Order: sequence, then C-alpha cells, then structure tokens
Amino acid sequence: MSIFITAEIGINHNGSLDICKKLIDIAKNAGCDAVKFQKRNPDVCVPEHQKSVERDTPWGKMTYLDYKYRVEFEKEEYDEIDAYCKQRDIAWSASPWDLDSLEFLNKYDLPFIKIPSALLTDLDLIKKTTQTGKKIIISTGMSTLDEVDVAVNTIKETNANASFAVLHCNSTYPAPNNELNLNCIGTLKDRYNCEVGYSGHEF
Repeated sequence: MSIFITAEIGINHNGSLDICKKLIDIAKNAGCDAVKFQKRNPDVCVPEHQKSVERDTPWGKMTYLDYKYRVEFEKEEYDEIDAYCKQRDIAWSASPWDLDSLEFLNKYDLPFIKIPSALLTDLDLIKKTTQTGKKIIISTGMSTLDEVDVAVNTIKETNANASFAVLHCNSTYPAPNNELNLNCIGTLKDRYNCEVGYSGHEF
C-alpha cells in the first residue's frame, strides 16, 4: 500500500509568494508528496451580506471582500508556483470553491482536484470536476453517509471509470485523539471500494 502525503497550505501564504515558497520548501523537506492551496472567485464565494463588512486584517481594516482578494493568487502567481514546484520536485493542487476556480485550475497539469467538505453537496461542482478527467478527492468532514453516498454516486454516474478517493475528516482543530475515529477509513474503503485517506486538517 502506497501512502501519499499532501501538505495543506491553503491561503496561509497571506497573498505572499515569498511565504508561499517557504511553505513549499518546508513541505518538501518534511517529505511530503504534494502541497495544496485553495482557489476562489471572491465575488462568487463571499456572501453578499458579508462583502462590505469591515474586518481587522494583517494589513489593517478592510472589507471582507477586499481581504479575500488580498490573499487570492491569480494566474501570474500560480504560474510561478507551478514552476517552483517543478523545480523542487513536489506536486501541487488546489481545492476549487466555485466553477470559475475549477475552470482556472483545469488549465494546469494537476495530479488531483480536491472537493472541500463544505462543498460535498455541490453536485454540479463534483460533476464538472469529474468531467475534467483528473483524479478527484472528496473530503467528508461534518457530512452524513447519505451525503457521501450521493457525492460518490455523482462521480460514478458522470464517469464510471473516474479515479477518485474519499477522505475521512475530523473538523475539530486540533482533533483530540479520542475523536479521530480512524476506523472510519476502513468503513469508507469497504463502502465505496476506492482509495481512502485521512484529512488531518479539514479544509
């Protein structure tokens, strides 16, 4: 059995490529196989009632929409990330939080695309992700088995030969050992007959 370890960078780079590269270096030096980011179109993902709300940020007060744009990488940055990861011999991918971001990510040669737990019930996103032909990974944090069933069935109905994996997740941070319930990994493997894993930091 092979183990594939992905380090979650998410938006912890705070919109800085220098910080991003340092996090990639740390992941590589720790022996990780890949790093993962999050990709959003803030206009789509930020609720209307939150867009103009002012927040305290590392750059002072700004609206939540402005903050989300401040930490979002676009093509120029991802082109550099792609080149840097190739230089460091580590794979990268990202979780798309909307269809615009999925279309953006599909332009890169990614080993997988990950559906975050928060979007497990977004069947259109799951269907369109499956249609890319890339491996799809779904997270299951705070989801019911019925919801996971529907997501997996959507993948299989979209492409019977789709390559996919299901991750058992715990949405408590940090998760106490007595709440990990790692036996659930075996349950998922038996139920869906697919690759399985654990997401230690739900995203």
